[in-house]
Amino acid sequence: MDRRRVATGLGLLAVLAGLVAAGLVLIPGSDAATTQLVTAPEAAPALPTGQLPASVTAKWSAPSLPPGGSAVDAGTVVVVTGGRISGRDPRTGTELWSYQRDNAGVCGWLVQDGAVVAAYAKPGKGCTDLIALEASTGARRWYRNTDLGPGATLVGANGVVVARAGERLLAVATANGLNRWMTRRPDCVYGPVQLSTLGALVLLTCPDRTLLVDHDAYADTEHWAAAVPGTDPAVLAVGDPTALLSTIDGNRTVTTFNGQGKVQARVVDPRLTPAGGVPPTAVATGGTVVLWTGTTVVGVNTRTQKVAWSAPALGPPLLQGESVLVSGPTGFVERAVGTGAVVRTTPTGGQRPDQYARPGRIGTLVTASSPTTLTVYG
Repeated sequence: MDRRRVATGLGLLAVLAGLVAAGLVLIPGSDAATTQLVTAPEAAPALPTGQLPASVTAKWSAPSLPPGGSAVDAGTVVVVTGGRISGRDPRTGTELWSYQRDNAGVCGWLVQDGAVVAAYAKPGKGCTDLIALEASTGARRWYRNTDLGPGATLVGANGVVVARAGERLLAVATANGLNRWMTRRPDCVYGPVQLSTLGALVLLTCPDRTLLVDHDAYADTEHWAAAVPGTDPAVLAVGDPTALLSTIDGNRTVTTFNGQGKVQARVVDPRLTPAGGVPPTAVATGGTVVLWTGTTVVGVNTRTQKVAWSAPALGPPLLQGESVLVSGPTGFVERAVGTGAVVRTTPTGGQRPDQYARPGRIGTLVTASSPTTLTVYG
């Protein structure tokens, strides 16, 4: 690492000398003068896959902004704080590579298709830059300017990342950063996006109405828009099924829609009520929506239109084929999607995961991303 830093420093001196000779200088406070990139000489080896061990302990943790999805890829765990992005060895937490901006901070990030994609904001200017770094080495894949405004969030699916900010949605290709599509609704506000290869599902709040919009994930095509039933809506899932949580006639209700935006089913149950002051989060597969309310995971069978099961949980579920992994007071629990039956328990030896921690998997390790901290268990 030291040799690379020295080489980088010598290279910068040589570049600076060339710039001076050409009559050019780095402007103090500019992007070029306040950015440092240290890459890894080679990709980290992939960890062997397999089931979780019988028990785990916390191997390391670091302060980190929460990702818009996964925090792992290419044998690397990504940690983000302030203006710094770093790739860590999942087993030890040792920093393998880093990217530092001193004049801007990260306002949204995720790992998708082997790249760390992050939006940067300068003070008082909103989110104006997007960058993609190779998750394995930190090498720059692409960089671009974009005017997203304040408060951008990112979500990803195969080949695409969608950035949401206020009245605008922007989809870019993870391979090169080029626009896939962009849509803007002046005087309206887009809510959080649920994205899959089947589409981008988002709430659009306008002065006179609120719509549930299903936009194509890869092209500038709107599949359908439907009036939101009830109040306090939250998008849960897109695909199998497409689901929305809202309050209808005083009852918390999951409504599912078909491919044309028509209501298919409604499920009413008091266990669907959000708790803890956090937005509800869900995953869906095979006609079942697994919703995290803030304190509980609830399995909703949209075919029978009933709640099939519920169980306590500290954080949102991670979908793993036909099961979900959730964090609990004593460790991690894997449950069958359809029935909630316990498939496997992995205690953490008294080292309880953080409240609201979203689990992730890399090899036989578990990551837990809370709103302030990323912890790796193994």
